[in-house]
Amino acid sequence: MRLATRLILYIALSSVIPLAVLGGGASTVAVNRILEKTADLQGRTAEAIAVHVDTWVRLQLELVHLQTRALAIDRLSDAAKAAVPRLVLEQTPAARMVCLLDSDGTLTGPPVTSPTRADPAAAARALSRALEAAPVTRGPLVVSEPYRVPPTDTPSLGLATRSEGTTRIALELSLAPIAERVRVDRDEGVQVAILAANGDIVLGGGDLIEPSSVAELLGGTAVDVRYETSGGVAVVAATAPVLPVGWTVVVAEPVERSARALHEIRMRTAYIAGVALVFSLVVGVLFSRQLAQRVEGLTEAALKVADGDYGRTVPALSHTDEIADLTRAFNHMSGRLEADSARIARQRSEIAAFNEELQARVEARTQELRDAQGQLVQSARLAAVGEMGAGLAHELNNPIAGILGLAQVLLARVKGSKQAVLVENIEQQARRCRDILNHLLGLSHDTTAHAGRDEDLDLATLFRDTLPLLRGPLRLGGVEVKLDAMPVIWVRGQRAELGRALAQVVSSIRAAATSGGRLHVRTIDEDPVALVLTLEAERVAIGSDDWNAAGMGLWGAHRVLDSHGGRLIGPVPGREGGAEWRIELPRAKRQA
Repeated sequence: MRLATRLILYIALSSVIPLAVLGGGASTVAVNRILEKTADLQGRTAEAIAVHVDTWVRLQLELVHLQTRALAIDRLSDAAKAAVPRLVLEQTPAARMVCLLDSDGTLTGPPVTSPTRADPAAAARALSRALEAAPVTRGPLVVSEPYRVPPTDTPSLGLATRSEGTTRIALELSLAPIAERVRVDRDEGVQVAILAANGDIVLGGGDLIEPSSVAELLGGTAVDVRYETSGGVAVVAATAPVLPVGWTVVVAEPVERSARALHEIRMRTAYIAGVALVFSLVVGVLFSRQLAQRVEGLTEAALKVADGDYGRTVPALSHTDEIADLTRAFNHMSGRLEADSARIARQRSEIAAFNEELQARVEARTQELRDAQGQLVQSARLAAVGEMGAGLAHELNNPIAGILGLAQVLLARVKGSKQAVLVENIEQQARRCRDILNHLLGLSHDTTAHAGRDEDLDLATLFRDTLPLLRGPLRLGGVEVKLDAMPVIWVRGQRAELGRALAQVVSSIRAAATSGGRLHVRTIDEDPVALVLTLEAERVAIGSDDWNAAGMGLWGAHRVLDSHGGRLIGPVPGREGGAEWRIELPRAKRQA
C-alpha cells in the first residue's frame, strides 16, 4: 500500500471518533503540525538531492584531478600530448568534450568529443568563454558556471586544470546524470530546482521557484521559507547548499496544497467525537514512530556515505510505499558510488603504471641516442686526426731520411773527434723522429689490420705489467703511484696495442703533474669496464706533454681504445687542483 493511501486511511479511521468538542484546538494543532511536517520533508528532500549532487560533483572533480596529475602533461612529448584528450574522455563517463589549452586559454589542438556532441568547434568556444567569464577555483581546478550549448538543453559544466606549465586540460561535463534527480514526481505540485551562485536556474525549476524570492538564501540551508510568487501564489520552500560549486537546491510547493488537507481535517473534526481523537492519536504515534525510524536509518546511512563509507545499505521494511522506493534508490546510489570509487582506484593505478613505463622508455631511448652520438663524434674526430697524421708522416719521412743520411756521412768524417758526440746525438734524434713517424703512420690505419692477435686480457694485470716501464719517468717527475686492490676483470684486445695506450695515458698524466703529485689508480667492475686514474696535485697542466715522450700525445691512446670498442674520457678537473681520466673497455664475452 502506498504511503499516501495509508495516510488517507489513518485520517479516515480517525474521523470515526468524534472530534467536534476539540475541533478548534485540534485544527490549530493540525495546521502547525502539517506545516512543520511539510517543511521538514522539504528540508530532507533538499538535503538528499544536495548530497547526491555534491557527491557526484566531488567525484568528477577528484577523477579529473587524479587523471591530470598522473599524466604530468608538460613532460610528455607532442605525440603523447595529442593522445591525452582521448584518454581523459574515455576515463570520464560524464565528459562530452576534452581539449588542450595553452596558458592564455587558447585551443592548442582539435577538441575530442563524444558521439553525442555536435559542432565541436562551437562547443570548444563556449567552454573557453565559460572558463573566462566567472571561474570558481576549487583546489587544483578551475570550475565555470553552468552553461548551455545549443541545440542541447541539458546544461554543461566547464573544468580546467590550474597547472603552472604551458598546457592545460579543459573538459565539458554533462549534467545529465543529475538532471533526473531533480525531477520529483512523487507528490503532485512539488517543484525542485538547482540554482547557481549568481541566481540562475541550472536544472529543474517551475512557476513556483523564482530566483529573486530566494536570492538571500543562496548558498545556505533553510526550511519553512514562505514567499509569494509574482502570480500571487503562496509558496513554502526549503534550501540546501551544494558546496563544491556553490549551487543551491530549492524544493517548493504551494501552501494551498497543505491548506487543502487542513480544510478537510477541519471539516471532519467538526463531526467527530472525542473518542476518535484518542484513537487517531494512538494510530498517529504508531505511524510516526515507524516513519521516523526509517527516516533516521536513511539519515544515518547518508551521513556514513558522505564520510566515505561507500556501499552502505539500509534494509527496506516494505515493498509498496515511497519510503521503500527511497530506500532502494539510496541503496542503488550507494552501490554505484562504491563501484565508481573502485573503478577510479583501478584507473588511477593503470595511469600511474603507464606513466612510469613511458618515462622509463623515454629515458632509456634518450640515453641510447646520447651514447650513439658521442661515439659518432669521437670516431669522426679520430678519423680526421688519423688522416692528418698519415699526411704529415708521409711528408716528413723524406726530410727525416735526408737528415739521418747526412748525419751518418758526417759521423764517418768526424769519427774520433770532439764533434762526433754531437753528430751521434743528431743521428739518434733523427732515428727517434723516424720511429715516431712510423708509429703515427701505423696508428693512422685500422688497428685491426696489425699482425697482433686479439686475446682475453686481465685489465689489472695488463696495467701492472705496463707500470714498471714508467716508474723511472714517474719518479723523476715526482709522481707517487697508488694502486687499489683490483679485481680480475677480463677484456678482449691486443696486448701490445693496449699496453702502449695505457703507457701513453700514464706518460701524459706524468707530464701534466708539473708540481708533482700522486697518481691514484683503481678499476670499476661494471659494464663497460672502467680503469680510473686520478692525479692529485697542487696544479695540473691539462694538455701539456713531455718533449721526450715517445708518442703523439693522447691521440694515439684514443685511436687504440676506439679500435677496441672503448674510449678515453678526460681529463676532468677534480678537487684541489687535480684531474681524473677514465678508460672504458667492453667486457670479454668469454672469461678466462
